[in-house]
Amino acid sequence: MTKPLSITTIVLVLTIGFNLTVTLEQDCPVKCTCYQYLNRQVVECTEFEETDLIGFNNLSVDTTDLILRDGSWSIIDFGRFPSHLTKLITISINNFTTSYLSRYSDSIHKQTFKEVQNVSIQFTKINLIRNGMFHFFPNITHIILNNNRIDEIYKKSFSGLKRIEFINLSHNSIETIEENAFINLKIKTLDLSNNKLKKVDICLLRKNLSTTLVLSHTPAEECNTSQDLEYNFTFLIYCAILIIITTGIIKIYNLNTHKVERTQEKVSNEIHHQTVGKIKFSPKEIGRNVFKGEISGDNRTVAVKRSKLNPYINEIRELDILLQLTKKEESHNNVIQYIMTETDKEYRYIALIPVCEGTLHDAILNKNKIANKYMATGRGSCLEQLANGLKFLHDKKVQHRDIKPENILIKYEGDTARFIISDFDLGHITGTESKHKTNYGTMGWVAPELWGKEKRLPAVDIFSMGCVFYYALTRGKHPFGAITTKSERKECQDKILGMMSPILEDNELQLEHMFMKVQAKDLIKLMLTFNGEERPDASEVLDHPFFWDDEEFHIFYRNVGDKFDDINAEKYEELRKCIRENSTKVYRNNNWKVHIQDKVIRDSFSGKRENDICSLIKVVRDKITHFDRIKAKSSSQFEIYRRKGGVRMYYDTIFPRLLIEMYHADRTFQAQAQAST
Repeated sequence: MTKPLSITTIVLVLTIGFNLTVTLEQDCPVKCTCYQYLNRQVVECTEFEETDLIGFNNLSVDTTDLILRDGSWSIIDFGRFPSHLTKLITISINNFTTSYLSRYSDSIHKQTFKEVQNVSIQFTKINLIRNGMFHFFPNITHIILNNNRIDEIYKKSFSGLKRIEFINLSHNSIETIEENAFINLKIKTLDLSNNKLKKVDICLLRKNLSTTLVLSHTPAEECNTSQDLEYNFTFLIYCAILIIITTGIIKIYNLNTHKVERTQEKVSNEIHHQTVGKIKFSPKEIGRNVFKGEISGDNRTVAVKRSKLNPYINEIRELDILLQLTKKEESHNNVIQYIMTETDKEYRYIALIPVCEGTLHDAILNKNKIANKYMATGRGSCLEQLANGLKFLHDKKVQHRDIKPENILIKYEGDTARFIISDFDLGHITGTESKHKTNYGTMGWVAPELWGKEKRLPAVDIFSMGCVFYYALTRGKHPFGAITTKSERKECQDKILGMMSPILEDNELQLEHMFMKVQAKDLIKLMLTFNGEERPDASEVLDHPFFWDDEEFHIFYRNVGDKFDDINAEKYEELRKCIRENSTKVYRNNNWKVHIQDKVIRDSFSGKRENDICSLIKVVRDKITHFDRIKAKSSSQFEIYRRKGGVRMYYDTIFPRLLIEMYHADRTFQAQAQAST
């Protein structure tokens, strides 16, 4: 069987035959070379950034091949490519520092990629393929996705590709392929070599696909589809009858032995469970010195934490804090709840709820899917839950002083996850005498003032929680370096004490859009401020744009936009000045209009607005305020906004730093106004 021609081969041929190329006389983008090879018009770019895409607007409509190398995109979004390039045949993206391949490209015109046959994305940090990723390439024949970090392929990821012949997914980290991932494909070759697939997944693929599978270096070579997966109908009937007979026998046996088993279980529980006062618990640990138990006369299951009695300490710090948190019978869903205490001659036993199934550290390490979907922005996310729990603690005058992933418990409830702050061994009640010495807490997670003699405010928890936020959003990274070994933790703490700036990498943050990464980095940077008095408190953390929903976003734009109207010009001139000073962080070329690639949208405000950033803010405000009118009068405008996810998503995607610069300018203005009164 002849091996299909891959994108890599095409690029190699172009390289070898470079002496046969002819340089094209056209407006070639910066960092790019435009030339003709045989009958193909090729654009080859290196060190290509997202903002350089603007240069594609002037490319010839006859361009057939795009070769992009060594780029620094935060996201690969084919929706950002100009719609006039309707003759593209090959798109090659290699060695890009991106970790996300966008599927939010419904706005792509169907004609834009109708001729594309080959797509190659290699040597990136992309880690999964979602359903419908390639549906906007109706005539694609070859997909090359080797040498990335893909570990999961969702169902229907390659659905609707009627002409696909070859898919190369080799040299990734694929562990899971959901059923129907390659449904209804007449593919000739599927290369899954050098991955981490299980035998059962390969057998299922071989059963459902009439495909040449390349499976070298996987544990599935011995899978024999003809013997292991093809069963005749008669054999299945015999199996069904055997199952029915066996089930009946088991039911009869269970009926006769049920009472005996219950009696034995009751006796076993009485023998093996330990009882101290009203608390009864199993001796098997579910955590370090933590056991599963129950309270006499109470149907609730509790976690029993055991600690050795210390005759030299008059007050038990953790117990004091737990009692402080349960005054007036108040509790919080994201903070462990105290029930009661018992003691014997050696130990104190504290009953707590809820009983949890693991920690944030465990969930990240084991890539728990339920917990993973909460590691993002928005209401109910892991970060918002933890920020709410921390606000509750600080409102109760409690400082935790040892916040880290191991002290964040997770309670799984169906397909939801609740994140709970626990373990107050090192905690402190604000206003009481602190017994803490210097060098207190867990290395690598401790605010600098906890290892010094400075005043210790609740801000120590904000610093640690900032580290946890970054850990959650990057799935295990630390803002000050590696954190696995003791020497690495010490090195991290030395960097913290040495006032070194945290390393917050865009491509490490597992968020879908660039504006989300900008907002997350801004919040974490504020939380990791060296001076504790300059850090935001828990309420200010929750009020940061990273946690805003659409309604809060709309209210903020209306409030700031109204301040830029002519009637308020003099009163808010300082705010105008402040936001204008940072406009170069939001867009280039001193003209925000050139960044709007949708002509219908651009024409809607052409000639009516100035080019400065204040006018851009008023445009967004007006689109939000009059969205219903847009829907009634301009169906084409409305349809573009709808497909892009709404007005907020549209402008946040084009200008990812706009909201953050507005937020800080408005805060600075309000602080100055308050100081002057």
